[in-house]
Amino acid sequence: MFPKPRDGNSGQIYSRRFRRAIFQQKGKTVWEDAYTPKLLASGKCDFYPSNLTKTEWRQKKLDFITLFPSRMMVVIPKGKQAQIKDVNDLAGKTAAIEKDTSFHTWLMAQNQAAWSTNPVKLTLLSTQESFAAVEAGTIDFTITDSDIAIWAAHHQFKNSKTAFPVGPADEIGWAFRKEDKDLQAAAQSFFEQQRKNPNSEINQIWKRHFGRSLTEFITLMALVK
Repeated sequence: MFPKPRDGNSGQIYSRRFRRAIFQQKGKTVWEDAYTPKLLASGKCDFYPSNLTKTEWRQKKLDFITLFPSRMMVVIPKGKQAQIKDVNDLAGKTAAIEKDTSFHTWLMAQNQAAWSTNPVKLTLLSTQESFAAVEAGTIDFTITDSDIAIWAAHHQFKNSKTAFPVGPADEIGWAFRKEDKDLQAAAQSFFEQQRKNPNSEINQIWKRHFGRSLTEFITLMALVK
């Protein structure tokens, strides 16, 4: 997903919605091409410190350092619990999803394969607009990362609920230029130290905002089937 940008002391950080951040020089995202995204190639930023899902097409352009494992979670209106019980029930339904996210990629793949005769009808909205559409009951479902689903369940959802996971296990992390191996190694070391210490800054931030530490969340994800 896409947390708010934050400034850091080590390197210049510049974070935007990833569909903009992964543009090539002509200002568009080309999934099948291998290139260094414009913001990194120009030196405007050194890395993307957002929670980005490691996908095949993104790895053609970037190297990832994993912060935590995740799953894609389906979010539905509470009034649709009887109609949407598992992944097979999603075929033919309406979904609100953010363009060029891993959720968008997964849904398009299902529409071309398992659901080709009864595809999901996609409406491309921002993540917050997608949540609002599910809350209002105007859309059957949306998909988000498990950490965002946990946060929204605590702080935002009133008429919605997390239903079930879909797709394979994901890796969520930060993205770097492929040639910046030293910076990647520094981020990897930082993540490992933060995860090991229950009182680390990242663990405490997670505890405040998600109700559990990052280390506890990683343990939980290992149990999700």
